[in-house]
Amino acid sequence: DRSKLSVLSSQPQKYVVGRRLRLLYGPLKRRGRRRRERRRRRRKRRRGEKKKKKKKKKKKKKEEEEEEEEEEEEEEEEEEEEEEEEEEEEEEEEEEEKTTSGDEEEEE
Repeated sequence: DRSKLSVLSSQPQKYVVGRRLRLLYGPLKRRGRRRRERRRRRRKRRRGEKKKKKKKKKKKKKEEEEEEEEEEEEEEEEEEEEEEEEEEEEEEEEEEEKTTSGDEEEEE
């Protein structure tokens, strides 16, 4: 009987000691865990934000490139139009020269 009692009485005491220790030191360990978890969550969030930022940056860069291409195309079109206008003007001048030279010949 006594051996059983001593075993039983020793077990709860160990439990109590463990509980006291847990009460004394547990919060510190828990705080560490909480801190670690908080850091992990923050890191995850930051990574997500970084990814989003990167994606945004990439998208912005792509849009800028497209705008530049459009501007270049517009400039090329304008240059072509100017060249066509110049050619037309040259043709008109040549025709005028022909008519004026013809008039001069008629006068003579």
